[in-house]
Amino acid sequence: AVRKAAINGIKKYGYGVALLYGQGVKTDHEEARRLLKEAAQDRHALAMTRLGDAARLGLGMTVDNEEAKRWYMDAARLQEPEAILNLGLLNYRNLVEGASAQLAFNYMETAAKNGYAPAHYWLGIFHDKGVGVAKDFEEAEKHFKKAIEAGNLPVGIARLREAALLHLARLIKLAPT
Repeated sequence: AVRKAAINGIKKYGYGVALLYGQGVKTDHEEARRLLKEAAQDRHALAMTRLGDAARLGLGMTVDNEEAKRWYMDAARLQEPEAILNLGLLNYRNLVEGASAQLAFNYMETAAKNGYAPAHYWLGIFHDKGVGVAKDFEEAEKHFKKAIEAGNLPVGIARLREAALLHLARLIKLAPT
C-alpha cells in the first residue's frame, strides 16, 4: 500500500508539474494544483514545493506568499532543501509575516547543509552583506567557491554560478594585500 501510494504520488507530481509549467502539455494551473495537492497528501515534498512556487509566483492564482510559506514549511519538515531555500528567500525579501534576516540566514544555512548548492550562493551574499550574520568576506568567498564548484547545474542555477564568480572577483579585488 505504501509503495502504491508513492508511485501514485510520483505520477501525480510529474503530470502536475507538466501542467503547471506547460511542459509538453497545455498549461492548466487548476488541474496542476489539484494533482500536486494529491501528491502532497502522499507526503511528496517536491509537490509541496511546487505548490509553494505556484502561490509565490501567482501561477493561475493571486500571489500569496503566506500560502507559499505554508507549503514550503510542510516540505521543509520533510527536509526538502529547495523549499528550505525558498523559505530563506521569503524572509530575506521580507515577504511573509515574522520575516527576519536571522531566519533567512538560518534557512539558507540549513539548505546548504542539506546539500543544496544554490544555498551556498545566497550564504555568500549574506556573509558579504551581513544579512543575519556578521560580515565575513572569507566566509563569503568560501560559499561563493562552493556555489561555483557545484557542477552539472540547471540553467537558472548556472546563472547563480556566474553571479558567484562576479562576487568572488569583487571580493578578491577588495581583499587586503
